[in-house]
Amino acid sequence: MKRIYCFIIAVVLTTQNFDAQYVGQDPDFTSLSNVGQVVFSNTGNIYRGYLGIYSPNSSMNYNITRYLPNGTVDPNFGNNGTISPSQNITLRAEVENNLYLSSGNKVLKFNFNGTPNSAFGNNGECILNIPDNGSIVNLVVSSDQSIYVKTSSTSGYNLFKVLPTGAVDAAFGVKNFGALNFNLSKINNNSLVISHAGSNTNEYKLIKYTPQGDLDTTFGNMGNLILPYVPNEVLVDKQNKIITRQGGTLRKYNTDGTQDSGFGNNGEFNLSSLTTELVVISNMDIDKNNKIMLFGNISSSKRFFIGRINTNGTPDTTFSGNATSAFYMSAPDMTLSWSTLTYCKSTDDDKYNCYTNQRMGLASYQQNVIKFTSNFPASLSTSEAEIKNVEIYPNPVSDVLNIRLGINEKLQKINIYSMDGRLVFTGTDEKTDIKFLSAGNYLLEVKTNKNTYNKKIIKN
Repeated sequence: MKRIYCFIIAVVLTTQNFDAQYVGQDPDFTSLSNVGQVVFSNTGNIYRGYLGIYSPNSSMNYNITRYLPNGTVDPNFGNNGTISPSQNITLRAEVENNLYLSSGNKVLKFNFNGTPNSAFGNNGECILNIPDNGSIVNLVVSSDQSIYVKTSSTSGYNLFKVLPTGAVDAAFGVKNFGALNFNLSKINNNSLVISHAGSNTNEYKLIKYTPQGDLDTTFGNMGNLILPYVPNEVLVDKQNKIITRQGGTLRKYNTDGTQDSGFGNNGEFNLSSLTTELVVISNMDIDKNNKIMLFGNISSSKRFFIGRINTNGTPDTTFSGNATSAFYMSAPDMTLSWSTLTYCKSTDDDKYNCYTNQRMGLASYQQNVIKFTSNFPASLSTSEAEIKNVEIYPNPVSDVLNIRLGINEKLQKINIYSMDGRLVFTGTDEKTDIKFLSAGNYLLEVKTNKNTYNKKIIKN
């Protein structure tokens, strides 16, 4: 009887779909809690800026720690993962293994190991002559390592260009926008798009500059394009096309400023074609395949939202749900008053680093960094012989779930996920009491010293 029982279990295990693709919270990432400033890189590195402690006869130190893509501190950065610049700084970007910061009227560049880049400016610093003792507001780094810098002072907003050497580009000049608060969007050919409010309240203006600082006369009307609406976001994709987002409506514009009529429905994509849920988008991003990522949350709930749009403006139904859905929605976390994805960035390995803002109670807030993966559970390569060495019982289960491994295999971790990809339990015991889970279907991931196994379980 015992042999028959084991054989039946083995058959059930080997007939599961081990290549199912879902979006879910990455179980291999160590979440970061109570973070301050954060910068995400395309490679998955995370930089966290925060105040240190007072030292005698000095001001408060400012620390920057770099975390590896798995969420652990990178010991190869600075002193055991941390650098402490001698001035208050703002994290800006990591581009081509260089870290860019700003402090007042200075642009700072650091090497990948955390030391100042001595080939940039004066020992890693470029000082801008900003009118009226103004300061840097934002910057973007072009593919040739030149830097476009937005500044602000009592006399208005200005645009500078810093060369890869750290010298201010005198030929580009200083563009003064007066009281117009503009946004920066870099283009892959080192050009730049400036966006700001139009002369009317229901208009928005895009301006395209060449790397030399001239208006790009091939764009719009002699370098200017007036939009008959006010977008929430403007970004540029890998083909140098401009994408705007107005609430849940996306539009794409060609490099000459004409609207891309082949995008979506007559040049527009509307979020309602993805879901009937009321979604509030926080930000867009372009992934490594030039697809559009949408990040946000479900209005009036505690659920995260991530969607993916094809380059032609159609929902990418291969994104999640075992290649059946273009979006992911997390299960609600009832322990929180509310929770939002404030800002997210795609990485080169199809994962998504996200800065979250959560309210724990009436006056308790917390900002965390979490990571999602679009390949959950991960594709497995276990052979049929290896799968036969695992027993998971009973299934369906009411309380205690048992895991029996083969000879020479040791349990390292088990993860249990809801069917929408939310991690609901992590443990290390072969006997696990899961009676606290609501009735329904779940995905069980078993990690051993040799393999990783996935199994659908039913909770009664």
